[in-house]
Amino acid sequence: MIDENREVCLCFHVPLGKLLKFYRIRRLNVPSDFARCHGAGTGCGWCVPHLERLFEQLQRGEAPEPEMTFEEYRARRAIYHREKKPMLPPSADADGALDIDLDEIIDRVPDDMKLD
Repeated sequence: MIDENREVCLCFHVPLGKLLKFYRIRRLNVPSDFARCHGAGTGCGWCVPHLERLFEQLQRGEAPEPEMTFEEYRARRAIYHREKKPMLPPSADADGALDIDLDEIIDRVPDDMKLD
Protein backbone atom coordinates (compact mmCIF):
# COMPACT_ATOMS: atom_id res chain seq x y z
CA MET A 1 0.00 0.00 0.00
CA ILE A 2 1.20 3.48 -0.85
CA ASP A 3 1.92 5.84 2.05
CA GLU A 4 0.39 9.10 0.81
CA ASN A 5 1.80 10.94 3.84
CA ARG A 6 5.37 10.17 2.75
CA GLU A 7 7.09 13.42 1.82
CA VAL A 8 8.53 13.61 -1.66
CA CYS A 9 9.75 17.22 -1.52
CA LEU A 10 11.50 17.54 1.82
CA CYS A 11 12.34 21.23 1.39
CA PHE A 12 8.67 22.21 1.31
CA HIS A 13 7.23 19.11 3.03
CA VAL A 14 5.04 18.11 0.09
CA PRO A 15 3.61 14.61 0.59
CA LEU A 16 2.89 12.07 -2.12
CA GLY A 17 -0.87 12.28 -1.55
CA LYS A 18 -0.92 16.00 -2.24
CA LEU A 19 1.09 15.48 -5.45
CA LEU A 20 -1.27 12.71 -6.60
CA LYS A 21 -4.33 14.86 -6.00
CA PHE A 22 -2.69 17.82 -7.73
CA TYR A 23 -1.88 15.62 -10.74
CA ARG A 24 -5.47 14.35 -11.00
CA ILE A 25 -7.09 17.76 -10.61
CA ARG A 26 -4.71 19.83 -12.74
CA ARG A 27 -4.02 17.22 -15.46
CA LEU A 28 -0.32 18.04 -15.63
CA ASN A 29 1.48 18.15 -18.98
CA VAL A 30 5.10 18.03 -17.83
CA PRO A 31 6.87 16.99 -14.61
CA SER A 32 7.89 20.57 -13.83
CA ASP A 33 4.18 21.40 -13.35
CA PHE A 34 4.52 19.78 -9.91
CA ALA A 35 6.30 23.00 -8.90
CA ARG A 36 2.87 24.64 -8.71
CA CYS A 37 2.02 22.22 -5.90
CA HIS A 38 3.48 24.03 -2.89
CA GLY A 39 6.80 24.59 -4.68
CA ALA A 40 7.66 20.89 -5.01
CA GLY A 41 11.04 20.50 -6.67
CA THR A 42 12.03 24.17 -6.46
CA GLY A 43 14.19 23.99 -3.35
CA CYS A 44 17.43 22.03 -3.35
CA GLY A 45 16.56 19.98 -6.44
CA TRP A 46 17.00 16.55 -4.84
CA CYS A 47 13.41 15.47 -5.51
CA VAL A 48 13.28 16.56 -9.18
CA PRO A 49 14.27 13.14 -10.59
CA HIS A 50 11.76 11.52 -8.23
CA LEU A 51 9.02 13.91 -9.37
CA GLU A 52 9.90 13.09 -12.97
CA ARG A 53 9.65 9.37 -12.22
CA LEU A 54 6.32 9.90 -10.43
CA PHE A 55 5.00 11.85 -13.42
CA GLU A 56 6.04 9.07 -15.83
CA GLN A 57 4.37 6.42 -13.64
CA LEU A 58 1.15 8.41 -13.51
CA GLN A 59 1.22 9.08 -17.25
CA ARG A 60 1.43 5.31 -17.85
CA GLY A 61 -1.48 4.75 -15.45
CA GLU A 62 0.73 2.96 -12.92
CA ALA A 63 0.50 3.25 -9.17
CA PRO A 64 3.41 5.28 -7.74
CA GLU A 65 6.18 3.01 -6.56
CA PRO A 66 8.98 4.57 -4.47
CA GLU A 67 12.50 3.51 -5.42
CA MET A 68 13.68 3.31 -1.81
CA THR A 69 12.53 3.48 1.78
CA PHE A 70 11.89 6.91 3.24
CA GLU A 71 14.87 6.54 5.56
CA GLU A 72 17.16 5.81 2.61
CA TYR A 73 15.58 8.70 0.68
CA ARG A 74 16.42 11.13 3.51
CA ALA A 75 19.93 9.72 3.92
CA ARG A 76 20.69 10.03 0.21
CA ARG A 77 19.34 13.58 0.23
CA ALA A 78 21.75 14.45 3.05
CA ILE A 79 24.64 13.11 0.95
CA TYR A 80 23.35 15.06 -2.06
CA HIS A 81 23.35 18.24 0.02
CA ARG A 82 26.91 17.70 1.23
CA GLU A 83 28.33 16.76 -2.19
CA LYS A 84 26.27 18.69 -4.74
CA LYS A 85 24.88 21.65 -2.80
CA PRO A 86 27.51 22.55 -0.18
CA MET A 87 26.61 26.24 -0.47
CA LEU A 88 23.12 25.58 0.89
CA PRO A 89 22.70 25.57 4.65
CA PRO A 90 21.98 22.07 5.91
CA SER A 91 18.29 21.44 6.21
CA ALA A 92 17.14 20.87 9.77
CA ASP A 93 15.51 17.57 8.87
CA ALA A 94 18.38 16.15 6.81
CA ASP A 95 20.73 15.01 9.55
CA GLY A 96 18.70 15.48 12.69
CA ALA A 97 18.77 18.43 15.03
CA LEU A 98 21.29 21.19 14.40
CA ASP A 99 23.93 21.69 17.06
CA ILE A 100 23.81 25.45 17.59
CA ASP A 101 25.30 27.40 20.47
CA LEU A 102 23.17 30.55 20.59
CA ASP A 103 25.38 32.20 23.20
CA GLU A 104 28.37 31.85 20.87
CA ILE A 105 26.41 33.38 18.00
CA ILE A 106 25.17 36.27 20.15
CA ASP A 107 28.72 36.94 21.37
CA ARG A 108 29.79 37.51 17.74
CA VAL A 109 27.21 40.27 17.24
CA PRO A 110 28.63 43.73 18.01
CA ASP A 111 27.04 45.30 21.09
CA ASP A 112 25.81 48.33 19.14
CA MET A 113 23.79 46.02 16.88
CA LYS A 114 22.08 44.06 19.66
CA LEU A 115 18.52 44.82 20.61
CA ASP A 116 17.53 45.02 24.26
